[in-house]
Amino acid sequence: MALKNIGKNLQLKWLRIEVVSRSMSLNSNFLLVSSKKALSELTSDRAEQLFFITILLTFLIVLLSPFVKGISSCLARTFSLIACLH
Repeated sequence: MALKNIGKNLQLKWLRIEVVSRSMSLNSNFLLVSSKKALSELTSDRAEQLFFITILLTFLIVLLSPFVKGISSCLARTFSLIACLH
């Protein structure tokens, strides 16, 4: 009986993860489509450049966000240590 409950809990967790990942991909697709529509009003060369820049910035923000949190906490600790030494 306990194994069935554990199995059901694991299935529910995997379903939640799948729903979250699908909603994240839908949000990113919406972002790309909306930026394409906004940039389509510009000239084609300039629009392509800006579109690729927005894609790169979006991916950089997503990829670097955990590192930025770690760096900011490290800097905060460093500054608090410097303040304690003075």
